[in-house]
Amino acid sequence: MFFGVVKGTMDPMASFIIPVKNEREGVQKCLSSILNQTQRNFEVIVVDGGSTDGTVEVIESFIEGYGSNKVKLLLEPGRGPGYAKNLGLKVAKGEIIFLIDADDLINGEFLEKCASHFRNPGVVGVITRVKFESRGGFWGRVQDTWHKLRWTRETTRFPVVYRRNFLVRIGGFNPDLTVGEDYDLWRRVKKHMKENEFLFPIEKGAVYIVTKENTISDILRHSRWFGLNLINYLKVHPKEASKILLWTLINVSTMLSLIFLSIKVLSLPAKTQLFLYFSSWIYLLTRSILKKRKIYWRYFPFCLVLQLLTSIGLLFGLTQETFKVLKAKIS
Repeated sequence: MFFGVVKGTMDPMASFIIPVKNEREGVQKCLSSILNQTQRNFEVIVVDGGSTDGTVEVIESFIEGYGSNKVKLLLEPGRGPGYAKNLGLKVAKGEIIFLIDADDLINGEFLEKCASHFRNPGVVGVITRVKFESRGGFWGRVQDTWHKLRWTRETTRFPVVYRRNFLVRIGGFNPDLTVGEDYDLWRRVKKHMKENEFLFPIEKGAVYIVTKENTISDILRHSRWFGLNLINYLKVHPKEASKILLWTLINVSTMLSLIFLSIKVLSLPAKTQLFLYFSSWIYLLTRSILKKRKIYWRYFPFCLVLQLLTSIGLLFGLTQETFKVLKAKIS
């Protein structure tokens, strides 16, 4: 099945959709990377979910500089990325949809390299390269190191470039998911790929640059936000969400095992848990060496601290939301 036959050398128009909330610094850099593309046939749709840190003012300054036909601002009531992406998709004029997080970047040839693939009517999406390059600073480097340890492929986990008609056909994003909406979409994409001869070529000349938080407070804030929204993800995709929860519990239990080492009756299970835990880290480290990954080795020990911090933040958020749900049911 084909979607929108495109012939000749003219590439179709593209729409960049950016869901955002309280990302003043990140969205400025994100928009700059998009507006500096070598190919100019595109629009940018930013969907704000109730920012209070000046994000909207930053977006409005880009609208003033580039015009409302180039950069558009939509407001949504804070329902999350899935809802925001659907809202952007609804008003998008482009045949190609680019989905960019507000704190991430793309290289200058991203659009040009990806758009050329859509001259083939069988192509419904493009898989791009990924780089982890945070905004600098100690904890940003630690986060980059962690992502490079666990991510062995050179491409993004899920495609960020789709043909618009295809996205509409499969129903867009789940508006009830605040986290995991990309995974949810990808599951439906794979289902359609099995039933049809769709093409998802890999374009190594297009680079999606992931940036992460650079302070402990921001790391804890983001992980708490993730925990607050994990319950819905558990309901929709229990198997995938349970993996996240299991790794979180393992990290926290490791801290408890260090305490239990001094208690005779608990020392053996504590030692066993610690052995298995640190063996998993040795495995990640060995795999990265064998694959010749460029790792910031001096930051490696702090990846363990990072995982403990994110696990504490996630469990705190999850606990808060669980009590909130239980309280609502009781009342």
